[in-house]
Formats: sequence, structure tokens, C-alpha cells
Amino acid sequence: MNRSLSALLVDDEPLARLHLRRLLEEHGGVTIAGEAGCVTEAATLAKSCRPDLIFLDIDLPPHTGFDLLPALDSPQKIVFVTAFDEFAVRAFEINSLDYLLKPVSAARLRETLRRCELAPSSVMSPPSCVQRLLIDDQVVLRDRQHMKLAPVRQITAIKAEGTYTRVFLAEGDSLIVLKPIGEWEFCLPAPPFMRLDRSLIINCEAVTDLHVYGRDDMRVTLKGVTEVFVLGRTASSRLRSTMAGR
Repeated sequence: MNRSLSALLVDDEPLARLHLRRLLEEHGGVTIAGEAGCVTEAATLAKSCRPDLIFLDIDLPPHTGFDLLPALDSPQKIVFVTAFDEFAVRAFEINSLDYLLKPVSAARLRETLRRCELAPSSVMSPPSCVQRLLIDDQVVLRDRQHMKLAPVRQITAIKAEGTYTRVFLAEGDSLIVLKPIGEWEFCLPAPPFMRLDRSLIINCEAVTDLHVYGRDDMRVTLKGVTEVFVLGRTASSRLRSTMAGR
């Protein structure tokens, strides 16, 4: 390497950080700027150390490694380090220099560091917010204990529950996700997704029945969802206009 790189290691497992640190020390040319076991600690260290490279685990309960990205205020190369298989990683690889499957091998790490040398420093500017999704993408749905990979088109509705959201899927499942409704509004493709009010986003392609009652209110039934959503006047008007144009 032409110059020493500074690296931040982010993993909630101390043994995983130790393994990676030893591999980097054996390789040479990399200075460990810091280590973090959670997203909050990593965000603080990233701002104070300003590393060239961040080795970032994806599973960081109660968060994911992706929750760190909006907190990065300077260009840094990101290498995801994960126990997920190739299909899962490729589905949610965003703005990363590389990804490494655990357990990381010395040979694979050498390839990552070679890519780091070749990549322009500006390539890995952190996203200002969650990345926008396409209808054919896969999305990571994470609650406090589990992580599920789901097709975007299978999401039928998202309902705010405090600072979290409940995500309804066409297969009939629903789960509480550690993501506010505003982030969903930003990243989901519109159409077919539409935010109807402060607490509800629906997939217009999943609408199976609209029932108007009273003067202006409406009940909406969605594919695979047992809950019937009740809309007020403004939301009903917006949805009627949208569905009429389909």
C-alpha cells in the first residue's frame, strides 16, 4: 500500500473484532483507528477518528449497520462484514466498497484492501438518508430480535406505531420494524406506494376493496391483510383520485 489506511471496526461480537484486527495487523498498511460494538458508539468514533475505511457488521442489535450510514458526515469507504449468504447481502448492499462473509479469510481481506486502494475516495460518500427502493428490490425488515428479507412488492401497508412501524405483507404476516414512517415514505417507490395520512402508507396495487360509508369516510381492504383500514375525508379523497386514474 502507498500509505497507511485508518480503519474503524464495528461489530457487537468482541471475538469477531479481534479476528479482523489480527488479520489487518498481519496484512500491514492499516491502522486501527477504533472499535465499536454498537451503532451509537460507531457514529461517535466515525466523527472523531474520521477513518478511511469502516468494517461494518450488519447485525447490530437493536439496530443494523445501515442505521450508521446517515450519521456519517464525511466520505468513507464501507465494507460490510456479515454472516448472511450472498443472495441476502447482494439484496441490501448499498454504497459499499465490498462485503465479507464471516469468518473472514486473509485472502479475501487482501482483495478488499486492494479494492480500497483502487477506489476513488469520493466513491463512497454516505447517503444523506435511506436509499430509495425499486419495486423489484428486496428490503430488510428488522424487529428487536429478527431480520427478514422481503420483496418490496409484497409490502401491502405500513402503519405507524409510535416511533416504529408495523409492516404488513401480502403473505399475511406483519411485524414491527425499527424504522419511522417518514423513512418509509422516502424510500418506497411511488407509485404504487402512497402515504395517505400521518400514520398510514398503502400499496395501491394491493387494494382489493374500497367501501365508502357515512359522508366521506372509507374502509380499505388489502390483499393478505385482515385489518381493515379506516380513512378520513382527506385520505379517502386522495385514494379515490389515485384509484380512479389507475
